[in-house]
Amino acid sequence: MGNLKNSNLNSVNGKAAGNSGGKSRGSVIIIGGGLGGLSAGIHLRLAGFEVSIFEANEKVGGRANVIKKNGFTFDTGPSLLNYPWVFENLFKAAGRELSDYVKLIPVDPSVGFQWPDGTTFQLSSNLQLLLSECEKIEPGSRPNVLSFLRDAEIKYRMSFDKLVTRNEDNPLKWIGALTPSEMTKLGVWRSLDSELGRFFKSRYIREALGSYGMYLGGSPYELPGLFSILPYGELAYGLWLPRGGIYGLVEGIEKLALELGVAIFTSSRVKRLSSAIAASKAWRWRTEPFINRKLSFPTSICRPRIRNCLVITRSDRRSGPNPKRPE
Repeated sequence: MGNLKNSNLNSVNGKAAGNSGGKSRGSVIIIGGGLGGLSAGIHLRLAGFEVSIFEANEKVGGRANVIKKNGFTFDTGPSLLNYPWVFENLFKAAGRELSDYVKLIPVDPSVGFQWPDGTTFQLSSNLQLLLSECEKIEPGSRPNVLSFLRDAEIKYRMSFDKLVTRNEDNPLKWIGALTPSEMTKLGVWRSLDSELGRFFKSRYIREALGSYGMYLGGSPYELPGLFSILPYGELAYGLWLPRGGIYGLVEGIEKLALELGVAIFTSSRVKRLSSAIAASKAWRWRTEPFINRKLSFPTSICRPRIRNCLVITRSDRRSGPNPKRPE
């Protein structure tokens, strides 16, 4: 049998979260209980939808999962957290504080570098330590470090305000949100290494900061200068270890979802989706072990993607009774 995690449907003042009238706006099925699926479920629940998440594995988390063996615990995905504000905003949207669910431990210095000639260099989100390290490698670089941070902050803000947080299927329309002047400021016409070269003469500093291109699987000699936001983000917001590893963060988000009334089904792989709209105006879905469950409209089905959720909806259909939860 699949496992239904207990959810408190009356935890938000006896109403669907975010729905001041207390009336559900419909039901949503999310396929996949990774961080994206859990976060989407929380936001949809806050918007007043009845939400059910179906996860194929025994535990939620997706790639950010955990292995426990012989008294040791291993994260299967990422090991550390940067940009904690993303998750802080998720919890604030629900009127909660991330710190009440997840303990974040600072990791500083964040990373150390060592070259064959014996040169060493450490990055830190402590500004004084960072300036000291850069001065050691490149004497007189203090003003340039500060200039780099100011420049990268502009790129960071512009990227998140106009690109990262916008969903757009057309790449030209997506990048079209930027003016030519803004594109120039983002350094998209220069490589990341060339962008770093505007501020630092030392190859050691350029190589250290350019190594963040590995997050994208790219080379600093090929990636655009825009991605100076990668080292900046870690320097500005720090590097963090959730207590219990990254899965401690997953557990905190799962707990929030359950408190809000999101139903989570584990060991429930969705095998097939089929529709018989003309005959029954309903969706059917095949899961293991729940077979041929029927959903009356209006129902949305979400499959979390890296960039956003792909949503199939039939909101133009007449509303029927809310679908029952699999028992």
